[in-house]
Amino acid sequence: MNATLDASQALALRRLLETGLPLEARPYQALARQIGAEERQVLAQVGQWQHQGLFRRLGLAAQCAAHLYRQPLHRSWQGGAGNPR
Repeated sequence: MNATLDASQALALRRLLETGLPLEARPYQALARQIGAEERQVLAQVGQWQHQGLFRRLGLAAQCAAHLYRQPLHRSWQGGAGNPR
């Protein structure tokens, strides 16, 4: 297989990366499967884009769903000398 991605694979990879990395032990391998490539090709493309300055950062972005919280994360204090509400 070719060492680089073709234009359609690179575009597909870019779109996938915009949605975030898959939560898997080998996320780049998972991305490679989705675009019909090898993990080493995906890593090479990401490295090239990073070298070109197209990424500001790669990292984890935690997303919290508001509906998971049934109570606020803090307690309100009301009344005298530290009586919790």
